[in-house]
Amino acid sequence: MDLNPVSPQRTLKQRVFHAMHRAGKILLLTLVAMTGSVLTGTTATAQQRVWDDLTLRDAVKRAMENGCAYLRSQQDGDGSWAGSGNLLSFRVGVTSLAVMAQINCDIPVDSPEVQRGLDYLRSLPVEGVKGHAGIYETSLAVMALCAADQLDRDLPRIQLYARLIEESQEQDGPGGGYWGYEISKGGTGFGGDASNGQYAVLALRDAAMAGAKISRDTWQLTQ
Repeated sequence: MDLNPVSPQRTLKQRVFHAMHRAGKILLLTLVAMTGSVLTGTTATAQQRVWDDLTLRDAVKRAMENGCAYLRSQQDGDGSWAGSGNLLSFRVGVTSLAVMAQINCDIPVDSPEVQRGLDYLRSLPVEGVKGHAGIYETSLAVMALCAADQLDRDLPRIQLYARLIEESQEQDGPGGGYWGYEISKGGTGFGGDASNGQYAVLALRDAAMAGAKISRDTWQLTQ
């Protein structure tokens, strides 16, 4: 990643925030586009007719199935998924989103593609994801592991990453209670923002629901 040492916050805002924000839309846009192609049809009559509930549900279901089939076709040999353009550096985040998308589309957690994705996330270092998207990607990894609900295997890692996220919370200043971009004990010192904070809080919520211990102080500081 090409960082600007004079203005790190500008670089992070332009390349990390927007890239990960776009990542959250990729799967939705895929499904919307597929659904739209089904709904519009090829004739004016098809475009104008009223869709009943069952027909619409069937169209959405087929769009979800097509979207999951596309994801399966794009999975790399190590179980991960790669983004494109500005998302190339965020393999952990994209993989987490792909895993969660399939689980939420009722692809069995024990299916080969989901398990390969989970195994990739399970192979991440215990220090979490380093770099200028560490909070985003570590938080997404936690959410994906929680969504899999294989807690006998994953709860220790969920707890470990949740602790890293907690320890990275900004403590002081106008961004106190939020999170910056990096996994950094005591915060980054640059202040936090609501975007990083959203990912961190969602991850900590999922971790708590999975059985991880989250400090009350962390929750209170976010208020």
